[in-house]
Formats: sequence, C-alpha cells, structure tokens
Amino acid sequence: VVIGTLASHYGHFHDTYGMKTVGKVPAGLPLPKIPSFRDATDNFSEAIIVAVVAFAQSVSLAALMAKKHHYRIDSNQEFIAYGVSNIFGSFFSCYPAAASVSRSSVQESAGGKTQLTSVFSAALVLVVILVIGPLFEDLPNCVLSSIIVVALRSMFMQLFQLRKLFHVSAYDFVIWIVTFVSVVVFYVDIGLWVGIGFSFVTVVVRTQVAKARILKKIDPVNAFADESKYIKTRGFSGIRIVGFNAPLYFANGDLFLRQVYTLSDTKPERVRKQIKRLGSISEFRRQSSLKSLESISSFRSARSDTSTRSSNPGSSLEENGFLPTSNDLAPMGRPIDTSMADCGYVHHIILDCSSMCFIDTVGGKILKQLCDDYKSIHVTVLLACICDQAWSVLEKTKFVEKYGDVTYMTVEDAVTAARLASPAEERKLQIYLETIMEESEINTETQLISDNT
Repeated sequence: VVIGTLASHYGHFHDTYGMKTVGKVPAGLPLPKIPSFRDATDNFSEAIIVAVVAFAQSVSLAALMAKKHHYRIDSNQEFIAYGVSNIFGSFFSCYPAAASVSRSSVQESAGGKTQLTSVFSAALVLVVILVIGPLFEDLPNCVLSSIIVVALRSMFMQLFQLRKLFHVSAYDFVIWIVTFVSVVVFYVDIGLWVGIGFSFVTVVVRTQVAKARILKKIDPVNAFADESKYIKTRGFSGIRIVGFNAPLYFANGDLFLRQVYTLSDTKPERVRKQIKRLGSISEFRRQSSLKSLESISSFRSARSDTSTRSSNPGSSLEENGFLPTSNDLAPMGRPIDTSMADCGYVHHIILDCSSMCFIDTVGGKILKQLCDDYKSIHVTVLLACICDQAWSVLEKTKFVEKYGDVTYMTVEDAVTAARLASPAEERKLQIYLETIMEESEINTETQLISDNT
C-alpha cells in the first residue's frame, strides 16, 4: 500500500494513465445521521447474504477461540452484540461489523487476552481516519484490492483441503464444489442459494441410499448389531431382526419395504403362492422345517469331515502354511450363526426403530402395509425402540390403535416375545439347534485343548 501510494503520487498515474485511485478522503468523523433507506429494496438480497456470512464467520471464529482458551460463548449473545453494533454504526456510515480471522489471529498470537487490545487497535484506526486519511487519495484501486486478496488467502488455501474433504465425506466435497462453481459463474448471493438448495438435495439423497441390515445378538454385551461388523453374533431360528439407519418418510418408504422383504428372505407375494400351491400354511411350515433339518444334517456332516481333517496334527500347517483358523477349529463362530441359526421359516420380523429419528404420515402407512402384508402369510411384525417423536406420529395415524400390541421398549423384549410365541414345530427346531450348538462348543474346546497339547 505504501509503495503503491508513493509510486502513484509521484508518477501521476491518475492524470497520465487514467488509473483509478481512491480519490478524496475526507478527514475526521462523519456527523451522525439517520440512515437512508432509498436503495433498501435493491440491496435487500445482498444485505441478507452479508449478514449470514458475517455472522457465520464471526461465530465460527468465536467458537474456535473459545475452544482454544477453554471458555464458553453464547450464540444468542453474539447475535445481539453484532446487531447492536451494526445499528449503532449505521448512523456513522460504517461498514457492517464482523470478526476478522486474520486480525483476530494476529492479536491472539501477540498475546492479546481481553477487549482492551481492541481499544488500542481502534485508537490506531481513529488516528488514520483523523490525520492520515488524506494521504491515501492517490492509492490505486488495484493495490487496494490486493488487501482483499491477502485477507482471503485462508479461503483460497481451502482448495488444498479438498482431497482430505473427499476422503472424509463425498457429500460435503460435492456441496463445496457446486457452491464454489455457482458463486464463480453466477454471483455470491445466487451461488450461496444454490449451495444451500443443493445441500438439502443431498439430505434427501442420503436417505434414498440408506441401507437396512440384519441385526444379531452379541451375547457378551447383550446387544444387537450388524453381523458383518462383529464376530461373536448369534441369530434366532425363525426370527429376523432388521435395522434401518434413516428416517422413514415418503421419499424412502418403497426402498424400506423392498429391503425388508429381501433381508428377511420372506416376500409375502411369493410365500402366498407357495401356500396356495401346498394347500395350507401348516403344510408350508412342515416343508420348511424339513428343509431346515436337511440343512442342519448337511452342516453336521461337513463339520464331521472338518473334525477328521483337523485330527491330523499339523495338517492345516502343512497344507496352508498357517496355523488352523478359528473357522477350522471353532465352527460355532460365524459359520453356525449364518448357516444354522437362520434355519427354519420366518415367523417373526423385528424392526429396530432406534435409528429412525422421525416417521411421517407416509412412513406410518408403510408400517401398516408391512404389518398387513406379513399378517396375510401368518408372519408377525414387531417394532422395538420407537422414539417419542415417531411414536406421536404413529398414534395420530391410528397405527398404535391397531398394532399397539406389537411394540416393545427394547429389541431384547421383542425377541423374548417372539420366541415365546413361536409355533410348536419351530420351538422344537430351536431346541434341536441349541443342543447341536452346545455339543459343537464342547467339541471345539476339546479339539483346541488337544491341539495345544
């Protein structure tokens, strides 16, 4: 600024080359006067954008400093402070007030602790306004614009953070790119509105790609979780526990239905055709139980072959070059959970609603449809862990009035109720499975002790 001002003054850039300069700068403070609202309608949208950006930047900076120096801020108090300061400054033709990232960082690094440091900064600015202001009359506007570029260097440096942002969240990365391009191509206000609108679209997209998953019990901690994330999980014969990690509303209702039908491996339309072909639901259950027993027999035969191979010391080591795996010596881990505990026809489906932060009226109708479809094939749907907001909607849509007896506080309660209500032949299959699992555990422990010896 100093070099540019001196060069412009002694080189007569304005007169010789027609270069735009700051021009006349009146010395002293302007007299207070009521602000003019003549151009208020023309500048309304820009004023909104300036207010939003200024407040967001100021509060973000305040939160950053509060976290660094271990104190709290009140966003409402900050909002009132900025409002009062801008109302007061409007009577003196002041620019909108907001926190400065660069000046605040310099002040903090220099050891500033309180607002007293701002008093000295304001005093220096006052000296510039009263005395030094006229010296900037020959300052070229292009040099003045460089101050803005330097002040925004931290924002330009964000371009180097895009790679990291993409690895953290692809959605945030796309929002950043769309907003940036919109601001550059159109204008700041239009670009920001485009960015806000696009961010809302991504919220809908995220719920559209939400996935339901099969949950199984983790015995040591008595919890239910995705079996693909944990090793020691246990399922229940004839019972499917389905979790959905998104709100249930009009945009993803059909997706939710399809995923429940697929994960439970029980599509009502297909089961109705099988029941019609076999003649009755009892015959369908009998055929399903026979298939389950055949699957268990095949599993036991395969396990017997595995045990025989494992009885030869060092066989796995010789064949694979590694020690026997847990799947070789302990088929009571994941293999039994996935192949045996899921045997038998499905008679209960439990929906874990703990991740459904809200359900709209369409979501309530979807749950009704799900319960009715499965009721037609003698499959009971149970709901567990419904949040208060979703419960309120289900009450107003008459779901609770019709299906209130299928709701439970926890998934464990729902599983207990489902096991107690299991058909007689299914309970026999459950007892048979548990007996096999206990025998397998004993045999596995014996095999491990023998191998260690």
